[in-house]
Amino acid sequence: MSVQTCASDEALSVTEILRSGAIGTVSEVHVWCDHPLYPAGLQRPEPSPVPPGLTWDLWLGPAPERPFNTIYHPWTWRSWWDFGTGTVGDMACHAMHVFFDALELDAPSAVYGRRTRMRGGHFHMDAKGNETLPPVIETPETESYSSVVTWDFEARGNRGPVRVHWYDGGMQPHRPVELNRTTPMPSSGLLFTGSKGKMLTAYSGGKVRLLPEKQFKDFVPPPKTLPRSIGHYREWIRACKGGPAANCNWDFAGRMVETALLGTLAARTARLLEWDSAGLHITNDKEADRLVNPPRREGWAL
Repeated sequence: MSVQTCASDEALSVTEILRSGAIGTVSEVHVWCDHPLYPAGLQRPEPSPVPPGLTWDLWLGPAPERPFNTIYHPWTWRSWWDFGTGTVGDMACHAMHVFFDALELDAPSAVYGRRTRMRGGHFHMDAKGNETLPPVIETPETESYSSVVTWDFEARGNRGPVRVHWYDGGMQPHRPVELNRTTPMPSSGLLFTGSKGKMLTAYSGGKVRLLPEKQFKDFVPPPKTLPRSIGHYREWIRACKGGPAANCNWDFAGRMVETALLGTLAARTARLLEWDSAGLHITNDKEADRLVNPPRREGWAL
């Protein structure tokens, strides 16, 4: 597994600032992403003919059988829970690599998610002239237009507990009061809350702004102690040939993926889920626990 931006100087520089203690002990991280790039809140469509050259049964793999439609393949499969992981599962690792090791994170102990619920139709008046709301249209098979997820990481070593918040679909954290009013919030970004200050950065590192700005006006970035990358693709090729592991190697990336996919389950169920990482199961919700390792179609058992 590799995340392209993990090889960037921007990402490593933010990691070094966090490790330097410049903003103190970090207790909260806010991550927001302006995706989804693909349609969300979808309803299952009518069947359509399978195009030549596509073996639909093979494409479905272990997922439950359903008729073909271009709404699944080649692009919008990401929206559907049977095939994709939604925006949080797709995009979280592209930001988490900036801070995951710097904050000594491992698996979260709990995760909580909420999502938007779409209303269909128009507002209308009832027989007595009262304005009524249209019905809510649930989209249980796909991700919603926006979601908010919170992971809780318990205290570890010398650090206290950490909460990481995720926002997508146009949702963002509250604008920090320390940010001057002429500076716009980025459409996607990271906000770290520490005991000595805050740090606002681009989604995958870079564009660092330390807050309050007056407090950090003379800030000098820490030395570049982390080894710089030879490049995303060259790292991968070198590792394939038996060289050093890539910056975003599986040992590191696998822990992030576990966290990101728990975010997917929280966004999907919109409930608080307690997680046993050693046993790889959700301890407080049997229905959600079945989604950790869902049944596979006949012929696709591992």
